[in-house]
Amino acid sequence: LTFNKTATNNLLRHHGFNTAKNIHIRKNDHYSNSEISQELGMPVFVKPNQGGSSIATTKVEKKGGLHAAINLAFGADDEVIIEQFIDGTEVTCGVIQIDGEITALPPTEIVTESDFFDYKAKYEGASQEITPARIGEGTTLRIQEISAKIYRHLNCKGMIRVDFIIQNGVPHIVEVNTVPGFSAESIIPKQAACAGIDKKQLISHVIDSCF
Repeated sequence: LTFNKTATNNLLRHHGFNTAKNIHIRKNDHYSNSEISQELGMPVFVKPNQGGSSIATTKVEKKGGLHAAINLAFGADDEVIIEQFIDGTEVTCGVIQIDGEITALPPTEIVTESDFFDYKAKYEGASQEITPARIGEGTTLRIQEISAKIYRHLNCKGMIRVDFIIQNGVPHIVEVNTVPGFSAESIIPKQAACAGIDKKQLISHVIDSCF
């Protein structure tokens, strides 16, 4: 389910979670740049609906740039999602199970040198990942609570990561990543370490939750 961004957002919205407004289009669908900009405002993000790692994702500032961005996204998928831009603090929160209990890890704040958390920022070091996030105790607890609820609603196992934009104190869900990175530089191992869980323990918890 989570590989389909539109379906995931629709389900989460149905359960009362805050998500960015979006428009979903398929190849050969008719669309109007003016109608998109009128409904979502500008700028917007244009993404492959079932893509990952921000590949073929574009932040479009003016409606004249929509056509090129949509064509780029269609090069990676037969479906495209166009999302409302939400300006705020970007954070991400890992969730695992410990002895059968859904446990949200300390959130990480993303500070990127790029226009958004794109491929370069994710994999080529053009970002700062600050754990724990500098968002205050109340917001931290809210992010963790929402992330754990999403894990439960989507019937997840193993580990996931939920990405948010916090605008005016309100967390908006950007994406649910059910195959998060697991290298030495990846976010969830760093969040686990912040919570006092080493990588061997983390792997054991992930395995245990799947059986």
